[in-house]
Amino acid sequence: MSIYKLYELVNIYKGSNLITKKYIEQNEGIYPVISSKTTENGVYGFINTYDYEKDKITMSSDGENAGTTFWQEKNFSLTNHALVFIMNKLIKYNYKYLFLTLKKHESKIKELIISGSTRPSVSLSLLKSINIKLPSIEEQNAIIDIIEPIEKVINNIKNVKIKIESLINKYFDFLYSDLKDSNFKKYILGDLFTINRGQIINSKYIDNNIGSYPVISSNTKNNEIFGYINSYMYDGEFITISADGAYAGTVFLQNGKFSITNVCFILIKNKDIDFKFNNKFVYYILKKEQEINRLKSQVGSSRPAVREYSLKEIKINLPNMEIQEEFSKIVEPLLNLSTKANKIEKILNDSLLKITKKLIV
Repeated sequence: MSIYKLYELVNIYKGSNLITKKYIEQNEGIYPVISSKTTENGVYGFINTYDYEKDKITMSSDGENAGTTFWQEKNFSLTNHALVFIMNKLIKYNYKYLFLTLKKHESKIKELIISGSTRPSVSLSLLKSINIKLPSIEEQNAIIDIIEPIEKVINNIKNVKIKIESLINKYFDFLYSDLKDSNFKKYILGDLFTINRGQIINSKYIDNNIGSYPVISSNTKNNEIFGYINSYMYDGEFITISADGAYAGTVFLQNGKFSITNVCFILIKNKDIDFKFNNKFVYYILKKEQEINRLKSQVGSSRPAVREYSLKEIKINLPNMEIQEEFSKIVEPLLNLSTKANKIEKILNDSLLKITKKLIV
């Protein structure tokens, strides 16, 4: 076992202060921009160029997520709110093993390197001086050879889910665009649903009540899942909407037993209406029409948000129930397949976490 200072293993660079929200909007593309978020692997947006090639370690450098570490699987750029670790090739070690070491000890590392009270930030000098324990290169490589096949299967499952969702979206677009105005009746969202917020559920609560039921929040595009606890608030098929933050206004379809936090809305069917409608169809209308995103921009604060009263006024054009049910019957098997994929992905992620904790020093 050898002990190194982090600066011996990597060179650490801060991102560009030229990559702003305005710059991203003016240079849209396929390459992720990494910032200080913890959602979507730190991705802040996408532009048409990149500064760094894939398979790199990045770290959020300031804000509430300062010190959070990510592995970037695509070519990318950085804002000035993130750091990138470039491997020192003069020392023989497994770079992926270093990432897993940093990830395993992330909480302890944060305690050592974070400074500032109003806006926490990573101290570069403290970060560079942390100790890293590495076993022999042979042992490092053997451990990564166990872990990477599991990661590959997880990524394959994610790609399958993306393709399923793309297929459903294309079918819905085709069906919806082919309908004539005479097929629709106009409603507002508040006619169809009661819109409620969830309860305050923080990371500490989740850590103290670990279970198998997902907690839905606004912190991620991973179907909004914030964590898993041993109880649930809702059971069934519901539409949820992220209430604030970077993904405010993002719409999801939940199915099963789950809870929601206070930064998430849930749409509950009104029982006193005299007509029927299909939840899945409304969900895809909300995704397609992007009306919620327009509402979000009207709020216009440093932290984007949508408001309950604005959601209630969203206009919904619904075709007759026969058309809605026809759509539902076709997509139901695909959605069930995606749900099963989610469960398998969770099992694999849990297993990967246990293996990593066991094998990484």
